[in-house]
Amino acid sequence: MDRKKIILEEYTEHTFLFLDGFDSCIIGVCFASIEAPRVIYSVEAVLNELTAGGLTYEEALEHFEFNIFGAHVGDQTPIFAHAQQILNLVNTLY
Repeated sequence: MDRKKIILEEYTEHTFLFLDGFDSCIIGVCFASIEAPRVIYSVEAVLNELTAGGLTYEEALEHFEFNIFGAHVGDQTPIFAHAQQILNLVNTLY
């Protein structure tokens, strides 16, 4: 089952903003007490998708920074996390 579908089925009382074409890059949902819940995407996975689409790494990074990460589209703007760094930190702690 894809991650977007799981989120939509699990959290029916909320609305989310998803990036078109990046469902496989979803790593979770963030719930902050004063904000709307937001979808979390892996930066590394988004860059991999962009390079798989034909961009060089530098082009993908520039596109991500200016057109994806840099876009604010309201309270439900997705969050982007460096998933590999988080995993490395967790592995060092446990």
